Amino acid sequence: MDVQPLHVFAWIVDSGLRDSMKALAHALLRRVDRHTWRWPKRHGAQGGVTVADLADGAGLSRRHAARCLRVLEDLGLVRTTFRPFEVSEYELHADAWKSMAEQHKAERAEERHRTRTERIARFNERRAAARQKARPVDRAAAPPAPSAAPPAVATPAIATPAVATPAAPPRWAWKHAQRIDAAPDTVFALVGGAAAAILGAGLRPEAQGGLARPVLRLWEDRGRPQPALLIQELELVCAWARESVHPDAIGLRGAGRIPQPDRSKDAGTLCAPASFQQRLDLARAHGLAQRQA
Repeated sequence: MDVQPLHVFAWIVDSGLRDSMKALAHALLRRVDRHTWRWPKRHGAQGGVTVADLADGAGLSRRHAARCLRVLEDLGLVRTTFRPFEVSEYELHADAWKSMAEQHKAERAEERHRTRTERIARFNERRAAARQKARPVDRAAAPPAPSAAPPAVATPAIATPAVATPAAPPRWAWKHAQRIDAAPDTVFALVGGAAAAILGAGLRPEAQGGLARPVLRLWEDRGRPQPALLIQELELVCAWARESVHPDAIGLRGAGRIPQPDRSKDAGTLCAPASFQQRLDLARAHGLAQRQA
């Protein structure tokens, strides 16, 4: 058996064919001459190998080895000259294996480049979308760009009354507005008014985001009424929970002989859609009774 150069083995490995065809090609390569790439070296000389021997060398069945051999012949990688009756002559085309390996390497490099380009494009799209989401907050907080108009002539300053400008909606208002498809100013005003009705006016706007989900869930359950109307209803319910002697109101603030947690300032309990209408009716009846008294 002749010692074959390693680069031919590498060409077979990098050809991109199935493992069974590679194994059969290696079984042929171990038998052919390294100069003529034939077995036997000359046509009609002593030697040759059967398909069964090739199948044993490649670890395949005889039928599978015969199919792989026909595929290699169709691809122009192996040439077979049959002799009577079992022994055949084989010729390995090393140049064809080399060109196939180079073509397969080029295809794999192109595929890797295309995959990398697509991944970079998807990453840039996600980053641009994330920046687009955060851009309204930055634009609202940033000062207006200077105009290209000529500077105005200086005039004496006139004292004018200070006008309070509305604060820009915080980040949580933008997120919840995008989730429920609403205006950020509406979400900010609704949650801020509900926080003032439930907890008082001392809660900072950045901390009001914890009340957003129960308040917005109630707002959507009631058909998205005007924020002022829902805030007014919440104020009635909160006042009833703090002042009424109704057992439900007493249970909310934890009064009575059985100690209970104080839920009179719990947004999740006060804004529960299942019981809000019942408590609102009780709060209206309680307010009417107080006015008549």
